[in-house]
Amino acid sequence: MRRTIVVAIALTGYLVGLPLIAGAHGGGLDANGCHQNNQIGVYECHKGNYAGQVFASRADMEKGLPGRPAETKPESPRKANEDATESKSERKKTHARERADKPGRTTDVTQEDTRKVKEHAAETKSERAKTRAMERAEKQRIAADKKVEDAKAEKEKVDTQSKAEAKAGKKKAKAEEKAAKKKAKAEEKAAKERAKAEKAGG
Repeated sequence: MRRTIVVAIALTGYLVGLPLIAGAHGGGLDANGCHQNNQIGVYECHKGNYAGQVFASRADMEKGLPGRPAETKPESPRKANEDATESKSERKKTHARERADKPGRTTDVTQEDTRKVKEHAAETKSERAKTRAMERAEKQRIAADKKVEDAKAEKEKVDTQSKAEAKAGKKKAKAEEKAAKKKAKAEEKAAKERAKAEKAGG
């Protein structure tokens, strides 16, 4: 009977003390597989994606802040918060450095693009100058060829005209010579007829 009473008292004491222990430790696991450990003031995970890690708070875990392995728990809540704050500060510094580097890289890219644009513009200008020079040279060549052709045509015209005039002169001279011979024969015939008539009348 006494043994039964002792066991009942011990069991009652355990059942009464259990909520106190659970309350000090933070209770059961939440949907993340974690719970708030009030004894050391951390949010520790036993299951799920963050199993074996502890965070300064659930909010830090949900924000994606880095946790610590459960074996290396922070010495105190303040230490955990300081470490979390330091990690957050380091990330801010890293982001700040990255943002500071971006304008420099952008400036470098912009300067490189500007240099390429200038070089391309200079090449384009040089090409246009070459094209204009070639066009002028081609026009001058065409003009010179035209002058040569015109001079050749003029010479041929003069030569043709000279030949025509020479031919006309020869033809005229021949006609005049023929007319002179014909006139001479006619005069000779007339003289003979007059002489014959005079002889018959005398």
